[in-house]
Amino acid sequence: MKAADFQKTKSARVIQVIETVSLAGDGTDAHPIYEIHQYWSLDGKLLAKSEPPINPEAEESITDWCGNEVGE
Repeated sequence: MKAADFQKTKSARVIQVIETVSLAGDGTDAHPIYEIHQYWSLDGKLLAKSEPPINPEAEESITDWCGNEVGE
């Protein structure tokens, strides 16, 4: 039996949300400028937010959605 390939999209659909795009970072090697994409419901609730690019040389910790530090 072949193992499932979880990398493939199972489904997709069009939904109505508000997308905002803003810039973050200061342009240095440690903190390059990048876009933050945020998705909001029509009544103003934050649904999702893109994560900043991971820089292995940066000494800052990585946190999850709840602000908890993620270990290696």
